[in-house]
Amino acid sequence: MTPYSSYAIRPIQIRTSATIACFALLWSGAWKGGRCQEAAQPRIVDLDAPQVAAVVLDLERPGISITEIQARLDQLVMLDAESAWTRLRNVMETTPTGPLRESAAKWLAVLGDRAGLDVEAEILKKGGGGDGSHIAARLLGARGSTRDAEVMAPILQEVARRALAPNASAVSPEDRALLKYGAIAMARLRRPEDRALVRDIVASIRASDFAEALGYGGDDGAKAILWNMYKDHYNPKTTCSQRGLGVPELLALSRDGDSGAIALLTKILRGESGPPMGNERVPVLCVDREQAFMLLRARDSSVFGDLLLSIAASEPEGPWTVSAWRALGVMHPRPLAERILALAVSKRPHWKDVSRDLLNKVVVAANPELNLRFWSYFDRTVVPMMSAERSLVNAGASHLMFSGTEPWTGD
Repeated sequence: MTPYSSYAIRPIQIRTSATIACFALLWSGAWKGGRCQEAAQPRIVDLDAPQVAAVVLDLERPGISITEIQARLDQLVMLDAESAWTRLRNVMETTPTGPLRESAAKWLAVLGDRAGLDVEAEILKKGGGGDGSHIAARLLGARGSTRDAEVMAPILQEVARRALAPNASAVSPEDRALLKYGAIAMARLRRPEDRALVRDIVASIRASDFAEALGYGGDDGAKAILWNMYKDHYNPKTTCSQRGLGVPELLALSRDGDSGAIALLTKILRGESGPPMGNERVPVLCVDREQAFMLLRARDSSVFGDLLLSIAASEPEGPWTVSAWRALGVMHPRPLAERILALAVSKRPHWKDVSRDLLNKVVVAANPELNLRFWSYFDRTVVPMMSAERSLVNAGASHLMFSGTEPWTGD
């Protein structure tokens, strides 16, 4: 695995907050000449460097416990994926067994490192439905290859045979978790020979949280299963605090290119479908609409990216505004980066409901090179380099900047 790009931690002196834009042009190679006016001296500073240094120092403390090492490595991944990657590999090489090795392997798998993925494959072989097998399956599906599908297929077939037999008792939580994440993983790895198994699992369980597995280029049979599940779960009398609009099924269908599902999900995201918000003085986000925002991922940007921009820009602001911005960050659509920046700085000095920190992270997630241009619109004496966020972007894990996402999904 190639280490990610590192960033200098030495503060860079520049002349004024108004001239950060000039520096940004230099940074991007688009500077055409001219001169920036001189005034105060803001600085571009790596505000994450002290935290990284403190975590590294603590990792080298004599007598540090395994639990503490795991916690510090978790922190280091979020602060500096490159140095974390080096230390995680060192743990793998020096720790033959145990929870520390397994923890390091999980993070390496999140970062797409083959050594970590191989450990997850071994966990899946040994677990057979327990001991973190479902997390291993999800990681292999998110970052693995067809060779991992070859490992998963017989395991998933055996669990399905045992758990879904006509005379079987209730599906255990462990079996259900492995069936769910295993089906999603197999679908993501896209082996043609696994499609029937994935369809059979989803059709047997018929639960909304399994719908995702049929949203990876499903055939007409998969679409028929999803529409039947949608009809089963749709409740026209649902309330604002109860789910009943079949969002997971509609999202899976939209990923399969179903125009009807795309139209229905668009109305939910806009707030044009579903129950009224109620009589609350403070606007609320109904749970179906909230779920629609929360489930969107990078692969949905081509269909829903423009829509989310329009929702984020709509008036009046409300909880849907924050949710739309967060979803844009998770999706990080590079083609929309310039429009995201323009919208982010359109309400200076601040938005009513959206923090500047969230706006900054969404811009960086879409294109890290726009960070300095973002800050050029604000009068600041210190400008953050956003090195932690840049590192996550380079690691293919920018979704971890935003609350509500899971490290193990690879989204």
